[in-house]
Amino acid sequence: MGVARGILKKGDRLPPIREMAIKLSVNPNTVAKAYRELEREGIVATTTGKGTFIKRKENVPKKDKIDALIDMLLIEAFNAGYSKEEIINKINKRGGLK
Repeated sequence: MGVARGILKKGDRLPPIREMAIKLSVNPNTVAKAYRELEREGIVATTTGKGTFIKRKENVPKKDKIDALIDMLLIEAFNAGYSKEEIINKINKRGGLK
């Protein structure tokens, strides 16, 4: 999202997996999968011991990719014990939506 919005630029370092998982309140495995997918698509590059860095600007994701990410988020949230209402509240709070 930071790449698509222009917040992150080529060469910027992404937060470590555990740090990002805590920030997003998701399982670290979910973040690791997302990082691997970004690397597979050539958006980021990971250097062992140094971190994961933006390699190129992301194209606007297709709706099916976004749907898959939302599905992963919902599965993780439900597995963590969040109710539908709690998930909606968190999305509204973090996204500034009303």
